[in-house]
Amino acid sequence: MFAFLKKPYPYLFTLKRNLLIAGGVGILSMFLNYSRLFHSLFYHNTIIPSIYVAILSGLIIGSSLFLVIHIIPHFFVSNHRKDNWSIGNELIVLLGVLITISVFNYLFFLFISKDNTQLHSIAFFLKLVGYVISTGTVFFSTVLWINYTVILKRNLRQVTINNELLEEKLAINETQNETKENIIELNSTLKNEVIRFDINKLQFIKSDGNYIEIYIKNQDKTEVKLFRAPLQLIEEKLQDIPGIIRTHRSYLVNIPSISKTEGNARNYQLHFDGIENSVPVSRSRFSVFNEAVHSLGLTFKG
Repeated sequence: MFAFLKKPYPYLFTLKRNLLIAGGVGILSMFLNYSRLFHSLFYHNTIIPSIYVAILSGLIIGSSLFLVIHIIPHFFVSNHRKDNWSIGNELIVLLGVLITISVFNYLFFLFISKDNTQLHSIAFFLKLVGYVISTGTVFFSTVLWINYTVILKRNLRQVTINNELLEEKLAINETQNETKENIIELNSTLKNEVIRFDINKLQFIKSDGNYIEIYIKNQDKTEVKLFRAPLQLIEEKLQDIPGIIRTHRSYLVNIPSISKTEGNARNYQLHFDGIENSVPVSRSRFSVFNEAVHSLGLTFKG
């Protein structure tokens, strides 16, 4: 069970998507609430007509949903958490949505009731919570599972395509034997220190605080060179070199040096010969990375 909750899941809460979800759920709730009002005590116990009760309740539900999935995460969910989002995190958000909707709707019913003495009981509150959870859990759980399945299959399919392209690129490099050196020289933030490496042997550059680690493939082993410089500066200097791309806030990658890629429902992991740890492709850079792989001038066979 815990392993399932830790499975990666894409953080999909963009402003446009959140507005569409909140608006759609709010409108759907209006129709559902209006149809149920005729069979409940609220039809005869509200200070406003049932149609307005349904509309206002739908607005409350939509607003509650937008509050929990967009406004609160905007201030309290870090980029690191978003890049490492999981099914468990998604379910916590779902629970927060249902609880918030229950509380706000309960306060709303207290306000519009002619005689709200019977609403002060725990039994009524639990009945309301049960209705919200029973209705919302089925809907949100179905959406969550469909999203997970569709995105997982899409990413795995893209990984297969990328790996074939990278294998083709590797085969081309091997037939061309040794590639001519392409030496890059940059100034670091330390006086008299020069960052110097062969771009054709570069695997990736990792940011580590105020320093960068440059991973260079030297025959059958990888050398790591440490310099004091921000990754942003290196990215700007290398932006015109084909195949060099930022895959993560802490990584700059030389695509032709990638040995293979792996993917799941959230992101890609890049692997390099001679290096045990993988390099991540953050969710916000999926499309840019895929476009960069395809721009290598290779044709996918399949």
